[in-house]
Amino acid sequence: GSDAEQGALFFFVAHMTWWPGFLYLFAFPAEVAVLTKELLSDAYSIEAYLLSKVVADTPSEIVCPSVFFACALPMCGFEPVAP
Repeated sequence: GSDAEQGALFFFVAHMTWWPGFLYLFAFPAEVAVLTKELLSDAYSIEAYLLSKVVADTPSEIVCPSVFFACALPMCGFEPVAP
């Protein structure tokens, strides 16, 4: 593809790769007080917390990028390729 298409694709992939990581990184400080209290009371383990967070966030981490790419790629001039 052209340089513009490659640049757009790089930006899209970089953004969609880092987005979930930053969501977890910046959400954790807000949740740490509640998580600490619940861990000290033996409500559940840290593994259960992390697993439930991943399971709960996975649908939005699949749907949002899919909708974004479905809209953005045609607008940037990417043509569908027949199998």
